[in-house]
Amino acid sequence: MIQAINEFYCSRILQIPKLLKIYSPLLLSLLCGLIILLPPSDRSLRYNSQTTWHVTQAEMILTEKAREEANQLTAQVSELSNQGLLTPERIFGLQKRLKYVLKHLEQNGPNPRPGYVIMDGVILMRFSAERDSSKQFKSYTKEEFERYQNFFKNDPEFLEIEKFWPSTTVTNWKVTAARYIQRYILTLPLGMIICLILVARNQNSTGYALSYIISHPLRILIYPLAILKILWDGISGERESYKQNVQRIVSWLSYAIMTSVSLFCGGVASAQTKKESKKKVTGYTLQLDTRVIDPIEGPPSPLTLFNRTTLNSKRWLVESISTQIPEKRTWAHESGFGLKLVHNPRTTVSAMGIVAVDSSGKHKIVGGVQYFRFAPTYTIAVPVIRVEKTLNGPI
Repeated sequence: MIQAINEFYCSRILQIPKLLKIYSPLLLSLLCGLIILLPPSDRSLRYNSQTTWHVTQAEMILTEKAREEANQLTAQVSELSNQGLLTPERIFGLQKRLKYVLKHLEQNGPNPRPGYVIMDGVILMRFSAERDSSKQFKSYTKEEFERYQNFFKNDPEFLEIEKFWPSTTVTNWKVTAARYIQRYILTLPLGMIICLILVARNQNSTGYALSYIISHPLRILIYPLAILKILWDGISGERESYKQNVQRIVSWLSYAIMTSVSLFCGGVASAQTKKESKKKVTGYTLQLDTRVIDPIEGPPSPLTLFNRTTLNSKRWLVESISTQIPEKRTWAHESGFGLKLVHNPRTTVSAMGIVAVDSSGKHKIVGGVQYFRFAPTYTIAVPVIRVEKTLNGPI
């Protein structure tokens, strides 16, 4: 009898590891949910909103009257157009009144009647369709159309209506969101453990489980989606090989190391992993040139941040260049596309078209030719010919 009882309890004790292997992901997932969603004891960290009303319900326009007036304003557009009286001033006056009506709808007040709702977007769409289809509006000259547009920018009454809103709501959503993000970050180690247990329990080694999780950083950062993918892979039977995971880890490490080298040492940094021979070579390369420039000689000058990102193909390239001086709060950015006129392993000549903008508000269109020279120890990039045209300015 005693031996039978001992055997019974021993069998139950031996099943504990299996039970933990099965239910530990569920228990850890519940723990993660509690850590994230458990409300804080400090009430200032809980979501709170406060609405201040600037009008009373009596100042709002009843739904029936608002719908009737909106229909009348829309009908006046075609009537005035047929009479030849749809001037920019009149069409703007109708549009300004419609804007006022829609801003003062009953449904926007503090105590609206339930069920009395108007789709203001539909009313605006009908008015715009009637205006755009009118013959007189279509026949506006360039000067008349510009005068019509300027009313929306310069008319003080319209600007007041545009700014008006019956209420102002103040919330602490930023504080609440920051707390949820902080709590979520705290659960990342637990999420990684859950993923490891789920992968390892499908008769896979611990080394494979680690390679599967670490091979893509997003699997750690967005572990809820990673858990769903692991469960789906277990059902479908599809799973990446150990070799593929290791290749991806090497790829991420290569890009991280090359980016760090370019950040602190300058120059051009590129990363590439060896592909399987059966795969087709795409012919695309990504070049990163990121620098922190702080001169150590000469007169004191502010710190400068520089970044150049270039996507190269056999026949074209796309380039983005950004420069920033944080101390002066100035920056400049260029985005360009180029066609390669001459291209060999060491020399490239490209015809470039660039759009440039800077912190002063200047917009430029740039055209020119760019010369690249590659060597094992250096890279030369020189704009040979460059023509700049400032928008609304000289060449």
